[in-house]
Amino acid sequence: MPTLNIKAPSWQTATTIYLEVLRNNEWFSDAGRDARKGLYELARYLDVINEESFLTPEDAQYLMDKVREPKEEA
Repeated sequence: MPTLNIKAPSWQTATTIYLEVLRNNEWFSDAGRDARKGLYELARYLDVINEESFLTPEDAQYLMDKVREPKEEA
């Protein structure tokens, strides 16, 4: 039987999904609550990365440049 290789969505995709859930559902719905929780978790990840200095200034600059470069549409 063939196996499926399921890959987790990118942070950008996850954030887009969370924002759409928030836009399309009532704020206090289960889906809205879960989307807010996910966004807060993403923010905490970034805070820990910054607080713990997991990135050198050069790494951070590379990331900013990479994020800002135009992305080809599929």
